[in-house]
Formats: sequence, C-alpha cells, structure tokens
Amino acid sequence: MDISLIKHPPADLLPIIFEEFKDLPNVEIIIIDAFSHDHFKENMGTYFPDRKFVVIDLDKCLTRIDWIKLGVFFVPSCWFNMLYAVYHAAAYARQMLRSELTTISNDANLRQMMTQAGGEAEHKMLKWSKTHTVPKISEMEWAGEQLQKLMVEFRDRQDPLVIEQLALLETQAAARANAFASLMGFGDEGFAELMKGISAGRMGIQINGVPYLKAYDVLLCRFAL
Repeated sequence: MDISLIKHPPADLLPIIFEEFKDLPNVEIIIIDAFSHDHFKENMGTYFPDRKFVVIDLDKCLTRIDWIKLGVFFVPSCWFNMLYAVYHAAAYARQMLRSELTTISNDANLRQMMTQAGGEAEHKMLKWSKTHTVPKISEMEWAGEQLQKLMVEFRDRQDPLVIEQLALLETQAAARANAFASLMGFGDEGFAELMKGISAGRMGIQINGVPYLKAYDVLLCRFAL
C-alpha cells in the first residue's frame, strides 16, 4: 500500500490511515489531495474497487458543514470529517474484499453497504476520540492553513462566534454546550442532564464559567441519538 500526499493531512491522520488499510490487498494506493470542484461529488473519501485506490479529499473535509450546523467549531468539524472519510472508505473496502466483488451493480446493495460502512466509521470515530484529542489548528497542515485564512476573514468581520473559537483554539472545547444541545433538539430534561454532567466533571469542560463539550462528548451525543 502506498500513500500519495499531494496535500498534507494532519500528522495524526497518517497512522490511522495506515492501520485501517494495511491489511487490505484490494487497496494499493491512497491519494490525499484537495479538489475544489465536484470531481468526486460530495464524497470526502472515495474507494474505487475496480482500480484499487482511495481518494481522501481534504477540501470536502474542510468545506462540508454538517457538524458546523450542529454548533461544532471549525477545527473539530474538519477533523471529524477527515476521520469519517478514512474510516468509511476503509469499511467499504473491507466489505468489497469479503464479498470478493470489484463492482456493485445493484443500487440497493450499494446503499446498504454504504450505510453499514457509515455505522462502522461512526463507531471508530467514537473509539478514537475517547482516548485522543483533536489536533490543534497549527498541526492540521494544509487544512489548518485554510482554516486560519477563513477564521481571520470572519474575525475581521467581527463575527462573535469565530472570535470565540479563536480564543479557544488551544483548549479542548469542541462546541458550546447550550448551542449544541439546542441545535440537536435536546428537550429541557436532556439539556439539564447535559449540564449536570458538565458541572460534575463527567464530561465537557468549563472555561471562564461557560460550559463546552469536548470532541468525544459531541460524538457520543450525536451518535447516541
């Protein structure tokens, strides 16, 4: 297996890539690049079984905003997308290896495989985040450079949410707890339990009296619902 670094990902992503693909003979090369067009549609990670290669698209990981819509900060959002891209592509490649197929002609079968791969990716994201922390923006290589440019642009517009994130870059805060709970649709009881967990130190982190969720907390809440 070869890894072609057209654009450099965070260093923390490389051992994950190696571990996920090292035993997959049906993946010969992993290309890490950034495509600002729709060459690979909306896919952050794409496995091509007939050609035995995977593409991890850092631009899609950077610009896909599913997590941001839930109040997750820019850096952990981008990192979650990278983790998902790698884990999902590897899970799909494993499914294809077990089935001894190089193409899927039935759309229903493909959707089922994608759903199963998504479930495996979410499980591994959660497992990784339980014992690791999100890389700092200075450790994100190409994506970090793009994020810094984007955040400076928003800061110059005096965007309060970005100003808050800039102040928290060196912390483990991944989302403001009340914003995440609201956007996730937590009821009063669920929000109270969340705040109780943060106050008791079982989860999250408080900075200057403001409760935030860490990366693992965000994933646990999101995937458990």
